[in-house]
Amino acid sequence: MKIKRPYLSNLKINIKMNFHTPSKKIFIDKDETLIFLIPAFIIITFATKGISLYLAKTIMNRVAENVRKDISIAMLKSLVGADSHFIDSRHTGGFIARLTNDVSMIVNLVSTAILNLFKD
Repeated sequence: MKIKRPYLSNLKINIKMNFHTPSKKIFIDKDETLIFLIPAFIIITFATKGISLYLAKTIMNRVAENVRKDISIAMLKSLVGADSHFIDSRHTGGFIARLTNDVSMIVNLVSTAILNLFKD
């Protein structure tokens, strides 16, 4: 006796869906409210995302400038209080260039790291 295996072409499955999907409401039932609600929802979603990213970048720029100000003040106070013989033996432009570069690197690191942390 040979056993016959069922194949997909021989199977007859009748699935009846009783729930209304949005595509059925739009295309079959011709419900016009969803035609306007779905694009409006998409526009509101992307506008909210854009506004939140703008506010986050604005806040991070403000924080970065405050950090820059605080670090610059602290570094210049330590430079003013440093040994005058050490400062006189070196080129003063090198001190200022290093201070400015270090502060800028720290501020960029802090602002981009925090923004990427919240963004992802």
